[in-house]
Amino acid sequence: MQRVESLFNRYGGGLVFGGRFFDGLRQLSGIVAGTLEMPWWKFLIFNALGAVAWITLWGLGVYLLDKDIKGVFAVFHTIEPYLIIFSLLAVVVLVLYLQRGRKPSDAD
Repeated sequence: MQRVESLFNRYGGGLVFGGRFFDGLRQLSGIVAGTLEMPWWKFLIFNALGAVAWITLWGLGVYLLDKDIKGVFAVFHTIEPYLIIFSLLAVVVLVLYLQRGRKPSDAD
C-alpha cells in the first residue's frame, strides 16, 4: 500500500490523466485520488485534460478512419466467435487454477 501511495504522490496527475484511457482505471483513479487526499484542483485539471484527450482521440479516430473502420469491424465480426470461445476457456482455466490452490477447510 505504501508503494502505491508513493507512486500516486509522485505521478498522481499523470495517473489520473492516463487512467481516462483504461476502463476500470477511469473510475478507480478518482477513488484513489480522494483516498490519498490529492488536492481537488489538481485532480480536476488532470481529469479534465484526460477527458478532453479521450474525446479528441475517439472523435478524430472515427473521423480519420471513416472508410477503414468498416474493414476493422468486418475483421472483428469474423473473429468474434473465436474471441468468445477463447475468453470462456480463459475464465474456466482461471477458475480451475484458483480452485486448485485452495485447501479444504477443517470444518468440511
